[in-house]
Amino acid sequence: MTLDECRGVLAGIRRRQGTRWPVVRVDADGSVLRGRVIHADSDPDSGHDPLSPFGTITIAPLGLASANETILQIAALALGSISDHQVDPADRYAPLAATR
Repeated sequence: MTLDECRGVLAGIRRRQGTRWPVVRVDADGSVLRGRVIHADSDPDSGHDPLSPFGTITIAPLGLASANETILQIAALALGSISDHQVDPADRYAPLAATR
């Protein structure tokens, strides 16, 4: 994936979700990552050298648990590997068991 392709994909996802930090699904190297985009070198305000064809995208895990961020090289991602991931509120909580 090129920086321009990444910029276009993220712009569409951000527009649909209405936020600068969208929740995405990334298929990379046989793994599936779900998380929030917290940085992308494809963004115009990222400070990335515009002449460089390489860049990174940083994905933060969802939820309150402390976990490491994942940094991926955009050029190593296949076109179509970044997609919109909407979190369903019904899936966020386990059903409460009866206490009696």
